[in-house]
Amino acid sequence: MAVKLFYVVLGGGTGALLRYLISGVIQKNSSGIFPYGTLAVNLTGALLIGFLWELFHHISIPPNARVFLFIDAVRPG
Repeated sequence: MAVKLFYVVLGGGTGALLRYLISGVIQKNSSGIFPYGTLAVNLTGALLIGFLWELFHHISIPPNARVFLFIDAVRPG
């Protein structure tokens, strides 16, 4: 369980940092008050997760890699 929690923390922290940086760069380079950075990060992330989720139904990846990418199958106890 501790190993899965480590991958959750590592994946969550990495994801949060990338979202912050990418969103900031896009927002800084756009004009107006609309949050284009947030929109771009959310759309890209949703498409990427959907693509990878379907891909990983057809190929096998280690369970810890799946937890890192999707925070999947983490159950206490």
